[in-house]
Amino acid sequence: MNLNSDSRQSLEELKRRNDVPPEAPKPQSAEGSTHPTMEEWQELHRMLWAMGEMLGTQTVILEELSNHLSTLTVLNTMGSDAEICRSSMEQMHRDTETIRKLLEREAQQREQAGKKNGRRFSPRWPSVQLAPFEPGWLFLPLGLALLLGLLLISARLWSGISVLFT
Repeated sequence: MNLNSDSRQSLEELKRRNDVPPEAPKPQSAEGSTHPTMEEWQELHRMLWAMGEMLGTQTVILEELSNHLSTLTVLNTMGSDAEICRSSMEQMHRDTETIRKLLEREAQQREQAGKKNGRRFSPRWPSVQLAPFEPGWLFLPLGLALLLGLLLISARLWSGISVLFT
């Protein structure tokens, strides 16, 4: 699509009106892809480290909260105040359990992040499945031996009879 000079000017004018700052060119390698600089890597590392420390402190706090919830007892007061207190405590307990499960799942994902996903190539070698053992199979070699014996006997008899005919 060809742009004429009027549309370019209007586009530039719109950019100027909206005060869109021009984007700074990003450093590119020889292949044309962008790579973070060493300072950016260090900043990312610091940020991840800080997030891990916050996650650890939050886990400790949640553990303490769940321990306190299990040791608390509901006051033996009569009336609707006791029911409201009991229901709110049960709701808080469910919420802390949900948060604990989410944190455990996050920790497992963090542990799994650096590992391979477990898919490995292993060739499947052909295997021979033998028939289940049955006593009837013992008669097969016995029958073959009997046939071989009959063949040898008949060959011996044939050689004896063939002498009479010559």
